[in-house]
Amino acid sequence: MDDRIQVMCQDIQAMPELLSKEADVVIMNNVFQFFNEPAIQQQIWKFIRAETKKKPGLLLVTLPSLQEQLKEASLSANKLLKGWVKEVKLDYEGGWFQEINDDELDEIKQVHLYKVL
Repeated sequence: MDDRIQVMCQDIQAMPELLSKEADVVIMNNVFQFFNEPAIQQQIWKFIRAETKKKPGLLLVTLPSLQEQLKEASLSANKLLKGWVKEVKLDYEGGWFQEINDDELDEIKQVHLYKVL
C-alpha cells in the first residue's frame, strides 16, 4: 500500500499541489486548533479552501467537524463552507458498530466526511 497511501507531516501551506492535484482523500485530525493562534489558523483554512477548490471531488475526513474547527479559528463556517464542500452523512446504524460501547460510538461520530464541490 506504500504506493497508494502517504502520510505527510509538514506545513500544508508548503505543499499546495498535494491539495490541488495529488490527493484523493485528505484526513485531518485536530489539525490546527491546539497548535496555532487563531490568526494563523484563519490563514491556513483559507489556504486549504482555495487549494482544495481546484480539485472537485476531493474527500476531506475531519475530526472534529469543519464547522467546529472553523469556529475555533474565529471564522464564519457558513460563509467559508458555502460553495466549497458538502458534508456526506455517514451511516452509524448499519450494523458496523454493534460490538462497541456508547462512548466509543460517540467518538466515532465525531468523524466527518466532506466532498469538495
